[in-house]
Amino acid sequence: MKVLHLNPGLRPGGITGQAADLARGLQAAGIKNIVMGPASELIGALDAARVRHITCRTGGWLKTLAAVRKLRKTIISIAPDILQTYTPEAALMARLACMRLRRRRRPALVGVVTGFMSARWQRWAMGACDALVFSSRYLRKVMTERGFVPKGAEVWVIPGGVDESLCYPGYAPSADWMEQWHLTQQHGRHRYTLCVPCPISPLHGLEDLEPIMSVLLNNGLSPLAYIVGDSGKADPNYLESLRNHFAEAHLDERIIWLGHRPDLRDVICACDVTLYLSRRPESYNRPILEALSLGRPVAAYDHGVVSELLEAFLPEGRVEPDKARAMADVLLQWRTYRPSLPGQIPPPYRLSDTVSAYRKLYEGLR
Repeated sequence: MKVLHLNPGLRPGGITGQAADLARGLQAAGIKNIVMGPASELIGALDAARVRHITCRTGGWLKTLAAVRKLRKTIISIAPDILQTYTPEAALMARLACMRLRRRRRPALVGVVTGFMSARWQRWAMGACDALVFSSRYLRKVMTERGFVPKGAEVWVIPGGVDESLCYPGYAPSADWMEQWHLTQQHGRHRYTLCVPCPISPLHGLEDLEPIMSVLLNNGLSPLAYIVGDSGKADPNYLESLRNHFAEAHLDERIIWLGHRPDLRDVICACDVTLYLSRRPESYNRPILEALSLGRPVAAYDHGVVSELLEAFLPEGRVEPDKARAMADVLLQWRTYRPSLPGQIPPPYRLSDTVSAYRKLYEGLR
């Protein structure tokens, strides 16, 4: 069996790196994989796993149409059994590329859906898929209600699992990393440290740190929050207002802006608790999955995919949305009685679970 993965946004991390992780896992399971996407740092890992990479660039209609032509030629040349797409743009390219192909040359189309869709062209692109794979039950529910599931298509929920060789309960940063952390973050010693990994935007509830930390302070704790998010991508006016908000609450010295961190696993492990305060339900959240997979406690508002993750790993970490006081109460309780997490990553959140589920899906489409 041959699987052609099409991901025009291929790059390390999060949703965009899922195609490479899955391809490597499937390759190890005996399925031949080809990844089509832009050149990136992932090529070395693909080469090491003996996964072929084909460069594909998009951007504007001219480049996208050229990519569609290249995709059609690739399908004819390598004759994949499965063509799997990871974005609505990729699904559109796949539908256009397969329109003029004879049925015996047309691979089965699998559309991986990791985010919300609303545009008419996205619905049309997904309409050609033989199977749709949603990254969470919540996302499947929303997209079904919006009419984005083609009639007759198989519908699966397969979360993108974590690689247990990199992320597992009991993982600990190296001694060198911890020494550097303590040197650069001396103000974190003997504090109740909170890791808050999220984009810096009004949708992600960072203002709730003020009432949460105030409650902790009033109860004799000394909290310190590390915000892990790229401030360079934040709206400057919003970022300034957020900084002013913390300063007015006399919390500016207790808020540490770490920016984007490629070593997020280590930062999570160096902190007492990971928080997620998003005001709206989300369809995908890799940092929270990794934090829970590392065996670290997570407290988050109870909606979207984060609710599903906490249900599997740590149900007591779920807090009614927008109830900052309730969030603070959970943290106070955990300071005294640290919560217990599973000693192993529960299915279906391991990469091996993801590979097995996709393999079963492919076999049903042959």
